[in-house]
Amino acid sequence: MTTSCYNLFWLGLTNPPSEAETPASFQAVIGGTLSPVPFSPRYLRNIEDIAQNNPNTDIILWVDECKTAHLENLEQWASEASERHEGRISIRYLRRDLEIYALSKPLIIDSGNAAKNYDRNLYGITDAWIEFIVNLTAFPAYRDEPLFQHNEENPQWRQNQFSVIWQQIDALKILLLLATLNEYDVTAFSDLDKTGLIIGEDPVLPKGVRLYTNISGSVENQAFLVSQEGREAMEWLYYHTLDTTRHFTMNGWGPFRELFTKLTKDEPDIGIFIRELGDLFERAAHEPPQRS
Repeated sequence: MTTSCYNLFWLGLTNPPSEAETPASFQAVIGGTLSPVPFSPRYLRNIEDIAQNNPNTDIILWVDECKTAHLENLEQWASEASERHEGRISIRYLRRDLEIYALSKPLIIDSGNAAKNYDRNLYGITDAWIEFIVNLTAFPAYRDEPLFQHNEENPQWRQNQFSVIWQQIDALKILLLLATLNEYDVTAFSDLDKTGLIIGEDPVLPKGVRLYTNISGSVENQAFLVSQEGREAMEWLYYHTLDTTRHFTMNGWGPFRELFTKLTKDEPDIGIFIRELGDLFERAAHEPPQRS
């Protein structure tokens, strides 16, 4: 039985045409509605490379079953790939399998700041809402979290780092890490175009979180390695990522940088928290500009 897993995911993407235009980002228009973007064969090769690089780790590909084009073909590939890798590659379904996550302990939120910082009329904040966040003990299932129910409506989503798809991606990667910590001692995540994270060669730190740099050496939120000791840090990051997307319609970059600051505070050797993967990260031609 493996004690570690490596999470990857594919949300798919659907979007009604804007002013009868067809954005080049999407693959096809069928009956006036843009179809979900098909899963790239290159990503399938990457998943098998990740499995090859992590021979003692379960590889889980999470998909939104309502937004994934040609899902039956992807399931067939997963069945065949799993046979090639000792049964370690599997598909899980976000709407069916990603259930309510119970926090390790209640997340204490300052209700006074919540009431003060957010315009109640603009954000629909009520006393009941404030009471809820003060006594937060669980995160909703994927299918019940409002953020994940939105479709991307911006044809220029690749150029807009605050588009809803980026908000969803930044939140979901953290939720997957938390969910799989209920099954595994160590859990990892990377974007599908990143193949350089090798769990066995990169022990997790006592604080339980390993972060990674992009090819230019800047710390990015495109890969994580987390052990049980890092659970509370990830719970903090997920809550604040959701909070940022809900109330400021921004992505999760700000909370991620704040977590990095928390981890490295009063630590003379910041380098012990990060691993520079550099060229081991596959750089996709369509990768969006680095956030700042």
